[in-house]
Amino acid sequence: MLLTHLKYAIINLLSQYENQYKLVFYDKEWDKELNDSASLPFNNDGKIILSAGIAMFGMNTFGMRFMPAVFAVLTVLAVYFLGKTLFSSKTGGVIFALIYAASGMQISLGRIGTTDSFLVFFVVLAYQQMLTFLKNGIDDNKRLLSC
Repeated sequence: MLLTHLKYAIINLLSQYENQYKLVFYDKEWDKELNDSASLPFNNDGKIILSAGIAMFGMNTFGMRFMPAVFAVLTVLAVYFLGKTLFSSKTGGVIFALIYAASGMQISLGRIGTTDSFLVFFVVLAYQQMLTFLKNGIDDNKRLLSC
């Protein structure tokens, strides 16, 4: 039973990469039958970012895993800035980033070639911006929207 589900997951992952290849090289939208509930882990923005790696290096394992690896490294940098904002010191940011970089989750997200590392990167950036806003407050001279 478990082997059947694993086989389906691998086939689904490969079909998603094939759709990204079609999107990059043939300018075709991915198949509608593959955009069902089984392809929910692959959001459309993540597919476009993954397609950039395929466009640069071709339809091989390096091209499919390049962009998630880049975003995993960028996430360590974003975690540094989050820790620096949270603890108000560079040392706190470095320790925070080292702990995060050494975690097994970060290493696996950067290797498997899915869109999870993109989500983690943008969530960490959102938290860092939220903490910066909470520490500094609203400056009346820098408001974007006025009521």
